[in-house]
Amino acid sequence: MSDQISPHLIRVIDFASKAGQWITVNEIAASAGVAKRTASQHAHKLVQSGVFEQNALFNGYRYRIAQSAPRSFFKRIEAARAAFNMEVA
Repeated sequence: MSDQISPHLIRVIDFASKAGQWITVNEIAASAGVAKRTASQHAHKLVQSGVFEQNALFNGYRYRIAQSAPRSFFKRIEAARAAFNMEVA
């Protein structure tokens, strides 16, 4: 995953963290306020980095925060949130 964290990525992580269940790219896009393509790209990168789990189901994939997600990633998210002056959603 790229070392750069964007406000979009922070919103994707916020939504996935609050969802507490398997979610679709469409749900991520709608709730995080990003384009479907952006949500899909972030989800794919988050799976590759071990932050998201992916479940292949009929008609698409579902994602959720992995229990084994690196805690260091979430520390970076919080640091980026502060740098962007973003409130916790």
